[in-house]
Amino acid sequence: MIQNLAQRFQAVLAKIQKQQPLSRLELNDGATEAQLVQVQADLNVVFPDDLQQWYRLFDGQSPNSEHVFNGAAWLSLSRMQALWQHMQTRVTEMSHEDIALSADDEVQALWWHDAWLPFSDDGQGNYVCVDLAPSADGVMGQIIRVRFDNMVRSLEATSLEAWLDAHIEALEESDYVYSAKHGGIMDAEILFEEEDEGAADLPSMSPEAWQDMEGDLQNTLTHLLGEGAPDLKQLVNGLLDEDSPFKNQAESAAHSKHASFKDLFDSDVKQP
Repeated sequence: MIQNLAQRFQAVLAKIQKQQPLSRLELNDGATEAQLVQVQADLNVVFPDDLQQWYRLFDGQSPNSEHVFNGAAWLSLSRMQALWQHMQTRVTEMSHEDIALSADDEVQALWWHDAWLPFSDDGQGNYVCVDLAPSADGVMGQIIRVRFDNMVRSLEATSLEAWLDAHIEALEESDYVYSAKHGGIMDAEILFEEEDEGAADLPSMSPEAWQDMEGDLQNTLTHLLGEGAPDLKQLVNGLLDEDSPFKNQAESAAHSKHASFKDLFDSDVKQP
């Protein structure tokens, strides 16, 4: 099952990178047996089988990669260990008795536990962990989200395998999408909400002014691509449709630094 998940994950990342040539969604080669043995010894834990199998295939995302998980990086074993050690230091240095915590029934309501293995980090101090110390209602190896912005500890899935399957399916169904603005994979609903909020603040343009702008843009396309250039509708379809006969021309125009053409995608006005 893990092997199948890995193949699906690679395939969907490759598809995204083909559609978004400037994206960087790169995975490390798998960890060696020696690395796996050493990390488990250092953390004094035994990884569940699915976690070991997953890291044998990929040791997290590459250092130059954008986020391959939803709004978060996939940590290599070395980064997992470094973060775990950092949290161990913090938990021994701080008093947490007065901190209000909220936890699902399956998760211990603790500030931190040394049997929580962080494999994903959103860069804001919130982690997705393999939980090797569940509550009486939980299961060994379940996946939990440990948040320090609101002090919630939530159950995400009953196993890494189940969590990965849900994540990859969301990518395949475009519920998660690539966003250069957010530095990698993001929940599409969040992006749509941001677009709706931004559109509400944009000034309107009169139909006449919009027609003038369309004419200017079409002239720019002809200047960039020569006679036989696609019209604006064909251009946009070329960017969205892999099989469009205008795909190459659309991508050529999209990567142009011509200021007038850039307005087509970065316009500060709403179409009437």
